[in-house]
Amino acid sequence: MAFREGEFNGVAYEQNPCSDDWVEHRLTAVITRQPDPVIAVVLGDFIQNLRASLDHLVWALARRPNGTTGFPIFTDRCEFQVIGEKRIARLSSDHRAFIESVQPYHRPYGPNDYLTLLNRLSNEDKHRLLLPIATGVRDPPYIAHDGRVRKARFPYRPGTRLENKAEIIRCEAPADMNVELKAAIDVGISGVDMDVLTLCEVLISSVKRLVIDPLAAAP
Repeated sequence: MAFREGEFNGVAYEQNPCSDDWVEHRLTAVITRQPDPVIAVVLGDFIQNLRASLDHLVWALARRPNGTTGFPIFTDRCEFQVIGEKRIARLSSDHRAFIESVQPYHRPYGPNDYLTLLNRLSNEDKHRLLLPIATGVRDPPYIAHDGRVRKARFPYRPGTRLENKAEIIRCEAPADMNVELKAAIDVGISGVDMDVLTLCEVLISSVKRLVIDPLAAAP
């Protein structure tokens, strides 16, 4: 899913003297082609299949499942109590307690956030195409140096569309100092601060670790 860097998209490095002793270093994006829309279709299938795997697991564990049986994901405790509990009503008390314990509202800034992200992307994909963007988040941009730099700036915001010639890094350093600015261009989804492949890996590992493995091993 990644662009082959240097063929379509990449980065450009330049340096300009700002005084006799200091040099300005800049890294900008070179975007010659945006991602193939087919990536959005493939990613949508992945998201829906992963989300459905949670519903399938609950269905398999339920006693006489019905049309409302499924795996609830809620960031609000009251909504879970009103809506979510109905979806797991036919599970054992232990299974119901476990599913309630992994709801994102318990740890809104912890690893359970990935359940929220999965649910959000699933809902978005049901109503519109997930549009990939060219982004620099595969390897977060950074400055490698062996001394002092000043006026370091990272104007690019992860999760936003990266346009051609957009500035990614800027800094100033002494003229006699070695400086290296690094960033990599890859495919990402708007509003998600990681590239597509990393997103898929993180969602799979999180869902497996948080939910599937514990539920599958439960009596």
